[in-house]
Amino acid sequence: MAPSVLGAPTLKRVALRRRTPLRRVSLTRRKQTVHPLRRGAPPPLPKDWRARCERVAWRDHGDCRYCGAPAPDGQVDHIIPRVIADAEYRDALDNLVWLCPRHHGHKGAAERALFNGRQWPWSRFLFILELTGPIPTPAWRAAALGRVRERLDA
Repeated sequence: MAPSVLGAPTLKRVALRRRTPLRRVSLTRRKQTVHPLRRGAPPPLPKDWRARCERVAWRDHGDCRYCGAPAPDGQVDHIIPRVIADAEYRDALDNLVWLCPRHHGHKGAAERALFNGRQWPWSRFLFILELTGPIPTPAWRAAALGRVRERLDA
């Protein structure tokens, strides 16, 4: 190290070297697998969707139902995914939850795990939501899980 003008040592510049060789990148795209639960277009949202979102935000006081933190930029999400929910409770208020953006992402990961046959992350998410407010009834949850099993076995 060379001394600087103020007496503090300065670092000597050294050329950077790559320690690992570059890997050849494939130019072909990976095959996109279509999951049996994600086939087709999702059902349309109801006409009063904005009003439902406002009611959910009011019911949950604008706080994330997962962590309890204030979430003015929160989002409404379905507890039981719309793809596997019955039409009668697909957009019911008990199936909607207000989540902060961070936990909205966690919910998406739990949903993907459910669609891959792993129920534990989704069940954990449901358990935490059950402590903080209304959630779908056990009959609704059992029907949705039955649909997941049917589609995974098909």
